[in-house]
Amino acid sequence: MEEVIKKLKELRDNTACDENSQGHCGCEKFDEIIDMIENKSMEKNTKRLHHIDTFASGDNEVYLSGKDEHGKDFAIVFEAHEFLSWIDTDYIKERLIKHIKETY
Repeated sequence: MEEVIKKLKELRDNTACDENSQGHCGCEKFDEIIDMIENKSMEKNTKRLHHIDTFASGDNEVYLSGKDEHGKDFAIVFEAHEFLSWIDTDYIKERLIKHIKETY
């Protein structure tokens, strides 16, 4: 992404301003696009594994795969030790039971 931003800045700097633009040459548009890209690249990438159809574990890795929120194939690979240290199955069970009781 940094390379794209660098090339956009070079293009902006090497594009001559239109003297008839009444103060609104293309430079502002370049800056606007650059800002949009920089802001987008700083956002957290959140995906939803909507439907899980595969679980596997081996070679110190845990695999979950299925379909994302748009129906496209999606897979996540975790380091097994980290996965086990972060996943609190008792807490998940408690929250799920509470949700089921409140919903049904």
